[in-house]
Amino acid sequence: MTGQMALRALRQSLGWTQLQVSRETMISVRTIRRIEQGLVQPIPDFQHKLISLAYTRVPDALPDGIRRVVINPDNMRKYTGGPGPQWREWSRKRRGQWRRWKLYYDRILADSHAGRVLVVYEYRDKARTPQALLARALDAAPAIDT
Repeated sequence: MTGQMALRALRQSLGWTQLQVSRETMISVRTIRRIEQGLVQPIPDFQHKLISLAYTRVPDALPDGIRRVVINPDNMRKYTGGPGPQWREWSRKRRGQWRRWKLYYDRILADSHAGRVLVVYEYRDKARTPQALLARALDAAPAIDT
């Protein structure tokens, strides 16, 4: 499905106007019109923004050809980075597992940048999410008197 068809189909299935899409994605109405007319190709960031927005509004509204993947960002960070100096001490089996997980996460990231996958991050330990850590840090910060 081309970018213009996907955008128009998603917008119409949600019942949104071009102006509503523009406000939600911070893209001009003119650009949205040009994408729908096929004059320009939408960039992957815009596609990802639009799909994420649609998923948060209506969880079942993902267009055809786009799949939803739930991953743990801690695991993704572990496998997309380098294996580290302990690599030499790993068994052959463990090295193979690490390579397979790295390929899996690399493929998900590539598909996400191409607009074929909506990545949903889900932390196992809810107390360690970035939002929870920030809230804890702000609560512990001393109050500033003015």
